Amino acid sequence: MKKIVFSILLFFFSSSVALGCSCANFLYTNNEKYITSDFVGTVKVISTSENTDDKKGRSYIAKIKPIAIFKGKAPNQLRVAGTKDGPNWDASCEITVKPKEEWLVAISKNSLDYYPLSYCSFASRLKSSSGQNTSRSSHWQAIKHYQFLEEKVPDLHRDYMLNESSRKLSDYLDNFDGQSFDKKSAHYLITFDDNLNIKMVEILQGFNTEFDKKFLTFLKQQTSWEKENPHYNKAPVQDGTKHIVGIYYHEGEKKFLSQF
Repeated sequence: MKKIVFSILLFFFSSSVALGCSCANFLYTNNEKYITSDFVGTVKVISTSENTDDKKGRSYIAKIKPIAIFKGKAPNQLRVAGTKDGPNWDASCEITVKPKEEWLVAISKNSLDYYPLSYCSFASRLKSSSGQNTSRSSHWQAIKHYQFLEEKVPDLHRDYMLNESSRKLSDYLDNFDGQSFDKKSAHYLITFDDNLNIKMVEILQGFNTEFDKKFLTFLKQQTSWEKENPHYNKAPVQDGTKHIVGIYYHEGEKKFLSQF
């Protein structure tokens, strides 16, 4: 399973390189998207129009209305990379958004005070302009997970990604391969100090008492954490910074996959 997932990630990375479009944080997980985004939800595109402020003509405006909100306040419009009527340039990470489409987005306002949407936003088209369902099972899994996070940690936010730098987590979970678990996933909330040392780990949803006890001890004693690409976002780490580790159990193969 891990080989399959790696191949999928490699495919998306290779595709991006082949197109000439490079996304710095292409390994964003749903947890990271939720935590680092100002708005997470599903939206419907009401209309698209030319962006009169764009002298280069390589962006346009998509007016939207929210369908479901999982975090934050929905913007009333997005500034989309590309042109309203195309052709759009894959090499520049441009995308096509049309009226009546429905999208799943996790997005933040930028320093210029607007919400940008491009290929690198990793938004998911759920319905076409004709009403056809274009979603995949992974999209609905993401929605279900966002609903879970909305219930458990609705105000969780930071402006940068975190990375488990010891690389021990995958090897640790290999020790449990072959065992059976009743649940498909478990989620743990870590609280750090300003040096990214773990102060506390809470169980948002565990597997069972025995696994959870061992796993919390492992996280506290053996993992190390760092800011992902610290030069990209220079905001200092604050005492009390939080992070979610999600562990996914594949019942058919009796194997774990961790998403950072």
